[in-house]
Amino acid sequence: MDIGVTCIVAGELVAICNTVAVFVEDSLRKVFDERSFGSGVEQFVVAIVAVDSNGHANETFSKGQNSVGRFKHPITAKSIKYMSLAICFDAEKLMNLTSTKFLEVFCSELLIRLDHPGIKIPKTFDYKEFSAQLKQHLEILKRVEIVEN
Repeated sequence: MDIGVTCIVAGELVAICNTVAVFVEDSLRKVFDERSFGSGVEQFVVAIVAVDSNGHANETFSKGQNSVGRFKHPITAKSIKYMSLAICFDAEKLMNLTSTKFLEVFCSELLIRLDHPGIKIPKTFDYKEFSAQLKQHLEILKRVEIVEN
């Protein structure tokens, strides 16, 4: 299963969000790449949404990100089944964080969100096993230090 992290954030947060997203994706790819949890779901994506300090604005940007569906791969034209979750943050509170602290906050919030995904999980997808494995690795990741370049 492919694990992705995407950033829908204020301009000032793009660099740090991308650093954390790539770090999480690279770390989890090693664990989940060859795994399948059923129902044909091939991709799990988490959207970090922090466009404003206004919760309503963030919710507006996150609407389409909480879903289960299919998309056509832009190169292969293969239909890919995915699940995605959005996690909203107050952009102002993230502004002065280091990459390491941003990673800790992100992992902590995703751990909470996994208990209440708020999307319709496909019937034959083993969400219990998937979330248990993801949580185990997020607990480790939230204690990791990202070395700044």
